[in-house]
Amino acid sequence: MIFEHTYRNIEVGVTPIHEVLEQLGKPNKITEHNDNIHYLFSGMKVAALKSTGKVSTIAINKQSYVDSKGIGVGFYKVRLESKFRVKIRKICFVDETNGIV
Repeated sequence: MIFEHTYRNIEVGVTPIHEVLEQLGKPNKITEHNDNIHYLFSGMKVAALKSTGKVSTIAINKQSYVDSKGIGVGFYKVRLESKFRVKIRKICFVDETNGIV
């Protein structure tokens, strides 16, 4: 299964952080963690690599968001287990090939 890597015209690995800031405006908070700078906006967090300035992660926490695969923020674990045909034993489900759910 391939997961989406674009949200609101922001594409992981492609979009430079200055374009994100032009589009979304001033973030609510900025923090640094290892090789990334994290920008917290309402409903989402965007991380960019310090070395390239390009988006490395988009984390969506907007409760109304549902992706094209029908996966939404806060979905019950049993729905994810059914969809991916796996038993989830941890706090999050990680698909090491395609990304994190």
